[in-house]
Amino acid sequence: MSKANEQFIHEFMGCISTQGFRSATKKYVSPNVVWWVDRCGRDPGTKLDGIAAMFEHTLENGLGFKMTILDMISQDGKVAAEVQGYGKLIDGAIYNNFYHFLFEIRDDKIVRVREYLDTKHVDQVYGSYVAQILMRTDVTNDSTVPRMVGTFGMDARVAKRSCQLLTADPAPRQRRQSCRAPLRTRP
Repeated sequence: MSKANEQFIHEFMGCISTQGFRSATKKYVSPNVVWWVDRCGRDPGTKLDGIAAMFEHTLENGLGFKMTILDMISQDGKVAAEVQGYGKLIDGAIYNNFYHFLFEIRDDKIVRVREYLDTKHVDQVYGSYVAQILMRTDVTNDSTVPRMVGTFGMDARVAKRSCQLLTADPAPRQRRQSCRAPLRTRP
């Protein structure tokens, strides 16, 4: 069973790389998945479509990252995998992050995920757009900045500026958190 689960995760990562995050999650992930992300907390899978949309609109290939499994170990219905995610954004920025995933597989579906990654790198490349998707928050609320600082480890000034951009800009995905240049997206 363990080797079959490892093969299942290889196929899932391969599907992300070739067909995109949305397609991979629809095929391999339970609709009732609980997906926990380091510093972002637990989500019952409702934000996966938002994450998929972000990849589709910002990545050069319009699909997802190239996910390369570096190491993997499994036991019973669980698979632990070290993974490198690489992608080029349409504005030329490079996303190159390393992950540790703990997958729980039941009935040929991923039912639970614990995901660890460099959230600072995500923030540097994607900025406030990711924060908005993951937090699903009202950025006009005064408690947003402290939550962004606590959740993402952002510098308070950066978080405040990010909130200002989100409030002023009806298309927040078009701005980087750093406020230096717009993050272009696909139409």
